Amino acid sequence: MNITLDTILPIVGLLVTLAIPTVGAIASYRLARPYRIVGHCIDTGMVKVRWRDEPNRTYIYTRARLAAVTQGRATR
Repeated sequence: MNITLDTILPIVGLLVTLAIPTVGAIASYRLARPYRIVGHCIDTGMVKVRWRDEPNRTYIYTRARLAAVTQGRATR
């Protein structure tokens, strides 16, 4: 099985072409949403949130308060 560079380079180029935008999209999503919503309460409008830097603690916010807190964390 003799594989030449003419066969390997297009495959490697395709993988690199797909990998770089994928990593960029994941990184930008994690920067835009530094939290994960883990629960909702429809009656009160509260949202349970876990921050990515504190995965073992759950915080409860309203949607407006979550937006305000997110803006505050982004400016730090």
